Amino acid sequence: MESPQQLLLDADGVLQRHPDAVTDLVRRVVGSGPDEWLVARYADRAPGLAGDGDLRLPWRERVRVLGPRALPLEVHRRVWLRVHTHTEVLDLVAQLRRGGLPVHLATNQRAHRGAHMREVLGYDAHFDSCWYSHELGVAKPAPAYFEAVAAGIGARPRDCLLVDDNAANVRSAARLGMRTVRWTTREGVPALRARLAAHGIPVDSRA
Repeated sequence: MESPQQLLLDADGVLQRHPDAVTDLVRRVVGSGPDEWLVARYADRAPGLAGDGDLRLPWRERVRVLGPRALPLEVHRRVWLRVHTHTEVLDLVAQLRRGGLPVHLATNQRAHRGAHMREVLGYDAHFDSCWYSHELGVAKPAPAYFEAVAAGIGARPRDCLLVDDNAANVRSAARLGMRTVRWTTREGVPALRARLAAHGIPVDSRA
């Protein structure tokens, strides 16, 4: 079997990570809690991932009832936008692209967080293309998401390899014929390099 011709990387859990448990961070920022409503809307299953509405409006209404310390936009900024980019993964992306393999970001994001990733974290400069669910109008694990990304980069699903930390996303992509790697930042980049190498992607651990 030929090596993958396109690599798709998820964001949360693969390229970036939240530095704290969400419940702990909400408690520190709000001064009470944890508030399960806020935590649930941080999760991927919450509305807005397919561009269907602005989650910040109900977010602000909910935060207002939590007390004087809970300034809505500050809570939003410090919880929703608080991520750390995994620099080793970015270095690996750069190495693979230098070697001629196109690498694309494929992520579920709401509009305001996607804009933060583009404009503040500058991910567009690190990938051949970036595919945000809110822009596509469909979110993982829907097969239509992966079909849209493959079509957008001009590739067949079978020519793509997806790296994602979510089992449902991996299963959905595999059913379309994509090759898949399930990996999370907690496992360490050497494990990711090994799994890519198993799919025929040459990765020099010394690079």
